[in-house]
Amino acid sequence: MTITKSEAIVWLVSHVGKMDGTFSVNESMDLEEISQYKLHLKSAKTSGIEAKVLAGHLNYSSAMAVIAACTAEEKKEIMHFCETIVKGDGERYAKEIEFMSKVSSELGL
Repeated sequence: MTITKSEAIVWLVSHVGKMDGTFSVNESMDLEEISQYKLHLKSAKTSGIEAKVLAGHLNYSSAMAVIAACTAEEKKEIMHFCETIVKGDGERYAKEIEFMSKVSSELGL
């Protein structure tokens, strides 16, 4: 089953959003202000992202494999989406910081 770039991005951002226990309204609202992310979200919703997650096809490894193939500029944009989530609730948890560091390192940023 093929994972699209939009699905990988939405999965990663959602994963970051849930790291502190909840995906807050503030985090969601901050993402809503980023037009490029909204395009990815719309694309992922119409492509069947939920079925891919439930079937186990979309996970950290598959998302990162797709994102790793992106350009450096796209990777920076994706990290910006994730950073928006981390900052969205006003607190930066150690778990989030460690995860962001791991992702950034794996992407060569």
